[in-house]
Amino acid sequence: MGDKVSAVTFIIVRPDGTILMQKRDDGRGKKIAYPNKWCFPGGTKEEREDYIDCVIREAEEEYNLKLKKTDCRLIHIYNHDDIENDNVFLCRIDQNQEPALEEGAGMKWMDINEIEKLGSELAWVQNEIIPRLEKSLSQ
Repeated sequence: MGDKVSAVTFIIVRPDGTILMQKRDDGRGKKIAYPNKWCFPGGTKEEREDYIDCVIREAEEEYNLKLKKTDCRLIHIYNHDDIENDNVFLCRIDQNQEPALEEGAGMKWMDINEIEKLGSELAWVQNEIIPRLEKSLSQ
């Protein structure tokens, strides 16, 4: 096991309540964690980068989405695998903002029930996020 890294997970929600999910690729010849599994988008925080700035950067790099700090709010922090301080943000976007997949094997808008049914197809321990997400969506 290597050094622990800090990361962000960002949950992109449209006004209709659907949530953007990313399907990880197979690593394209490289060994990666959870190949071909579904996950909430996320990324590794760079040194001296704020967590929210990491969300904004990763959303643009991975999906060409333009987020503002005010679009997102922190809903959970947890540790897992080689990640310490995975900061989970809920980010709301306009219905007309359409992501473009830049990383991964695919993406899909899902409602919370579809995400819950993913079970073992969900990467990491992201099922731990779902209760927090449900509570945050109702606020």
